[in-house]
Amino acid sequence: MGITRFFKTAITVKRMVMTGDKGVSTELGTFNGHIQQLKQDRIIDFAGNLDVDHSVWCAKDTNVQTSDILVADGINYLVKQIQKNVVTSTGSNQHLEILVKKTG
Repeated sequence: MGITRFFKTAITVKRMVMTGDKGVSTELGTFNGHIQQLKQDRIIDFAGNLDVDHSVWCAKDTNVQTSDILVADGINYLVKQIQKNVVTSTGSNQHLEILVKKTG
């Protein structure tokens, strides 16, 4: 079984899109993923560079970018960094790991 068995949470992607001279928050779609709070040692690893507290795992081809807002169960998460995990011997655990900050 691959990592996709954990992708059970519906997550909506919102992105700021320029319309003329204004930025408009636009809902791009929804994907299934897994959100987990980072352990203290992982938070410390990122402390010098990122202000993150959760990690989101999802399919490697998910349309998400830095600065997007992810919404799950009414909670917003700001995307800070995206890491592609695609090198595995079997290919069964290829996924994105998205580092986010819970914003409300």
